[in-house]
Amino acid sequence: FGLSIFTGDLVPIKKALIQTAQQVFGVVDHHKFGQFALRTFALCAELDVIITDSGLSEEMAEGFKKSGITLEY
Repeated sequence: FGLSIFTGDLVPIKKALIQTAQQVFGVVDHHKFGQFALRTFALCAELDVIITDSGLSEEMAEGFKKSGITLEY
């Protein structure tokens, strides 16, 4: 899984932003976890921090933490 969108025209821009960033933040509502769209522009491993709401399951949160991703609620 990773960060994805339905339209492909923004994928090159989003990839370039991630490649040049010092840190990558994902702001994701807990309902979006486990969902996917047509085009993936970043893998979860490319994220440094995920900002989400408190509805994220503890099991999923632990998986991100074990991968070295910081979670902020």
